[in-house]
Amino acid sequence: MTEREWNLDTIVWLILLGGLIIAAFLIVISLAWQWVRDGTFGSFPPISATNFGEYILFSIRYTAMPDMEPVALANLGIAILLLTPFVRVFFSFLFFAFSEKNRRFTAITGFVLLVLMIVLFLS
Repeated sequence: MTEREWNLDTIVWLILLGGLIIAAFLIVISLAWQWVRDGTFGSFPPISATNFGEYILFSIRYTAMPDMEPVALANLGIAILLLTPFVRVFFSFLFFAFSEKNRRFTAITGFVLLVLMIVLFLS
C-alpha cells in the first residue's frame, strides 16, 4: 500500500473513471478510423446477441477478427462502458468482504451483485 489511503470512494472513482476513459478512447478511435478510411462514420452491423453476456462475447470476437472493422472498436467501447458499473459493484463486494470485513454490507453488495449477474448475463 502506498502513502495514499485506499478507501471505497477512491476505488469506485478509479473504476468508473477508468471505464469511461477506456470506452471513450475506443469509440473515438473507431470513429476516427472509419472517417479516415471511408470519409463517413458508417453504420453499425446487426448484433445477434440476446443478452449482455453474449454482447460482450460478440464484441470480443468481432474485435479479434483479422479483418476487423472500425465499428468493432466502438462495440467493444460500448461493452466496456456497460460493464463498468458491474465491475464497480464487484470491487465494492470485495472491499466490504476482505478490507472492511463488514458482513452486513458484504451481504447487501453480494445480493446486488447476484441480481446484476442474473439480469446482465442470464436474461
